[in-house]
Amino acid sequence: MSWKRRITSMLPARDPSGRADKEMTTSSETSEPSDALGLHVLYDSTRASSTSVNETTDDSCLEHVDIIAVHGLGGGAFTTWTHKDTGKLWLRDLLPVFFANSRIMSYGYDASVYPSRSTLHILNYAEDLLFELNTYRRSEQEEKRRIVFVGHSMGGLVIKKALDLARNEQNYRSIYTLTRGIMFMGTPHDGADVVRLASTIVRIASTVANVNTSNLYLIERGSEQLKGISRAFGFMNHLAIVTVLESNETLIPYTKTSKMVVPESSARLNGGDREIVFSIAGADHHGICKFKGEGDGEFRKVRIAMQELASNREVRKGSSEERARSSASTGDKQACLQSLFFSEMNIRRYDIADPSTTTCTWLSEHQTYLKWFTEHQGLLWIKGNPGAGKSTLVKYTYEAAERNRNETSIFASFFFHGRGALIQKNSIGLFRSLLHQLAQQIPDLLETLTSLYKKKCETEGRFGENWNWHEKELRDFFSSYFPNLAEAYKVRIYIDALDECGEDAAIDLVEFFGLFTGSFGVCFSCRHYPLVALEYGLEISVEHQNTRDIEVYVDNTIMSKIKDRDLAEEIRDAITERSSGIFQWVVLVADNVLKKCMKGKSRAYVLRSILDSPIGLKALYKDLLSRIQKEDLLQSLHLMQWVCFAERPLKMAELRFAMVVHPESPCTSIRQCQGTPEYVETDEQMARNICDLSKGLIEVQGHDQFRFAQFIHQSVKDYVLETWLRLMDRTSKDSVIGRGHYWLSRSCIKYLSMEEIKTHDWNRRTAGETERAFPFLEYSTMNWTTHTQRVEKENIPQDDLVAIFSPSSDSVLQDWNKSCSLLGKDLLLFPFFKSNDLSRGSNVLHIASWYNLVSVVVACLAQGFDINTKNSLGQTPLHYATREPPLASFIQKGNERIVSFLLENGAEPDSRDQYGITPLSYAASNGEDTLVEMLLARRDVQLNSRDDYGETPLAKAVIHRHTGVVKLLLQRDDLEVNSINSNGYTPLCRAILIENGEATVRLLLDRKDVNVNTGSPLSCASWVGNEDLVRLLLKRADIEVNQKFRGITPLASAIELGHNTVAELLKQHGATL
Repeated sequence: MSWKRRITSMLPARDPSGRADKEMTTSSETSEPSDALGLHVLYDSTRASSTSVNETTDDSCLEHVDIIAVHGLGGGAFTTWTHKDTGKLWLRDLLPVFFANSRIMSYGYDASVYPSRSTLHILNYAEDLLFELNTYRRSEQEEKRRIVFVGHSMGGLVIKKALDLARNEQNYRSIYTLTRGIMFMGTPHDGADVVRLASTIVRIASTVANVNTSNLYLIERGSEQLKGISRAFGFMNHLAIVTVLESNETLIPYTKTSKMVVPESSARLNGGDREIVFSIAGADHHGICKFKGEGDGEFRKVRIAMQELASNREVRKGSSEERARSSASTGDKQACLQSLFFSEMNIRRYDIADPSTTTCTWLSEHQTYLKWFTEHQGLLWIKGNPGAGKSTLVKYTYEAAERNRNETSIFASFFFHGRGALIQKNSIGLFRSLLHQLAQQIPDLLETLTSLYKKKCETEGRFGENWNWHEKELRDFFSSYFPNLAEAYKVRIYIDALDECGEDAAIDLVEFFGLFTGSFGVCFSCRHYPLVALEYGLEISVEHQNTRDIEVYVDNTIMSKIKDRDLAEEIRDAITERSSGIFQWVVLVADNVLKKCMKGKSRAYVLRSILDSPIGLKALYKDLLSRIQKEDLLQSLHLMQWVCFAERPLKMAELRFAMVVHPESPCTSIRQCQGTPEYVETDEQMARNICDLSKGLIEVQGHDQFRFAQFIHQSVKDYVLETWLRLMDRTSKDSVIGRGHYWLSRSCIKYLSMEEIKTHDWNRRTAGETERAFPFLEYSTMNWTTHTQRVEKENIPQDDLVAIFSPSSDSVLQDWNKSCSLLGKDLLLFPFFKSNDLSRGSNVLHIASWYNLVSVVVACLAQGFDINTKNSLGQTPLHYATREPPLASFIQKGNERIVSFLLENGAEPDSRDQYGITPLSYAASNGEDTLVEMLLARRDVQLNSRDDYGETPLAKAVIHRHTGVVKLLLQRDDLEVNSINSNGYTPLCRAILIENGEATVRLLLDRKDVNVNTGSPLSCASWVGNEDLVRLLLKRADIEVNQKFRGITPLASAIELGHNTVAELLKQHGATL
């Protein structure tokens, strides 16, 4: 047996808990070994023995071209592009025949995904890519070769960054100038939308590793880099682009669910004529870059598109025929214009404050706005929450467009004013204003309208005395004149604050202008509520885009008036972070802050006032919520409770059932619930119902089936929680929180007790089928316990759970456990076993002990439950109370009250479960210092008890790096510090082998009776190549440098595993093979 094989056999076995001593990530696309890193030539026509030119190859592909492919997260230089069934690496095996004079390369880099490491680390390889590519393009001839890049997933972002670097660095300039095009395969391009981009990248990462959502923070923290890349790429207009879309959802490991990883909205660059877009049929995120063979029709699409990139043919745009315009001004025309005019026509626009310098410019650069503006037709929605700055934005954008108009551009605007005169907030004012503006810009329009005006004067008398314009006749004129206008003019109309003309009028106007969107463009701004139209047209959400504007405004308002720069920056950051895009909130808070500073208030007082805001918006919220109809109050209350207290925002499908399956419902089946008047049939209806029940204070975010509900601003939640719910509930604030969680908890339990859940075939149905059949099942399964804990925290007794989960009733616990198991989130997440059948002897006392439900434990014992009852795994309630907290990200550690209560009432402190594990070992494993102290204080607890794997409580604490528990245990003189487990390791060996275990090693070595030779700790330190620990062990006079473990010396281990520094150090101390 070779040294390497022998050493591999000696490496630590997996902990019986199922955890490895060092976390490993798995992937459907594992990274290539180290020899696959760097730039690899897959094909070089100058070295190929023979390659026939395919008959489909055109002249452009006979030119010399370098094709460079860059993989994404979790991929490799070879595996990303290789079909798993046929083994075809299409870049090497299929593509060369179509590119006679090509050099095809694949760039490999460390694309591993770590839960603690930002996925943005891969962007750091952009410069390495340039450096390596440059080494292949040294000669004058090679430097002239065209370049085409192919990027899969986030590899596309690496390419974008590389080109940005090349554009600005002389050494790489030729790479930039000779790049003809890029094929992006499933690459996210949401550079300006940081939140959406972060979510997309985490979805990508989740397909190759079990990625924690903390990565969202890491990605958002690096978002300036991404935004800079996106901005720079926008200037690279010489590049041809091919965008390849995924058509199927991708299975997300560890979840048994599938998602569209990079949706079309994220993958498209919206590059107009220079962008070719198509999808790969039947392919998910990882399959879009793999092809079976030359006969694969999907490969043919990719090949043809790459030939287009190599040739980079420019698309010539035709121009529309212009029409002549002529007509002279006359007195009649002036009179006609005056008849349309009214004195309040422009007041609202003039009243809107001019924006701060450099703010509001983002809209005219926004891709969605540019699409609408350049096409000069269709509807564009600029939506925003109350106070988000919509009117200021529309005013600035409209006036900027007017300043840059050309002879065929026509602009008009109207700003509804809900607090103004009647004509400022009705439709007749809108049409009079628009026609007044348009007639001055379109001579033929003025001619036609003047003819109508003259006819009325002739038949009806003087304007203003005998007649006035009616809305219907102006509508009719508009309808008859404008359909053919697009042939001669590019007309764009801006209408602000549409919702302020009233809901019915707004809906009517949208329907009216919707008839003419093929002739001209209309931009509406409005709140998300009231709902004024079915969803169609382009949409921009202001609060998602105006962060920079808010920062600039605060800078201009605060920084110039507060001399203490540190305080000014703290104020700016605090206001910006809490603003949620609500400009009006920012204005109010900034003004309030300045007043407090002028009064000499302290730093802490001023900063606290920001956290205590809002001030002016509460009146608005009160007014809106007072409009809820009496018959809707109960539904509104429950909606507010769900949005206030849910552990995560609920999707539309979930809310539809959450609102009708509740503890006061008499329904026993989902079918019965669907028959109630409160049930909403579709997600779209639910979204509209949410807006109505909350009067616009709850918004719907997301896309498609992932739309979810949330408050429009934190201040709304504060108001609802502190004021509105108390008014509705007539109880204290604390009780409001407890009662809210009680309602959610029991609603979840109610759903789990539905007849359809009880009769569900858990064994034959997949997780996906089950989730589609029961949309509210996942949330109920994962969160009823969390809400129940929060009820407990508010000191509300929960005796009713004993009856709900009693053995005599239908076993909700059994269905809960089956749901957990099927959804891939096993219920019993303790370190040494994952149960698939909680019903085997586990009861409500076990669950209450685990989830720290003191009132339920008390109720169980009062009703005669056996405090030492064991389930089929031999676990007592005390085992549950001392082991790892379930769903640890949601609840706090430490069940001291439960453990104390159980011990005081006769719980056996040293009971062993099926694996020989005691409550003390559980507490030590989980780092529960207080529980360890409580148990050690008892004489009937065995300090050195060993489980079936030979692990003691000390070993458990060492394995999981709980130094506090290790210190507690080391204080006991009767501790067996040199115990050996079934694999031959002592606690010292385990401490050396685990990652970042140095502190624990030093604690153990401080103990005089620790044996530094048993289990060969020196061999362990040599395996892992830890030079510091090797030096530390070599300082011990009693160390045996040639102590073998399973027949191998420390020196042999170090040499075989390539730890040369450690090997030399051992040799210096006399070590031999």
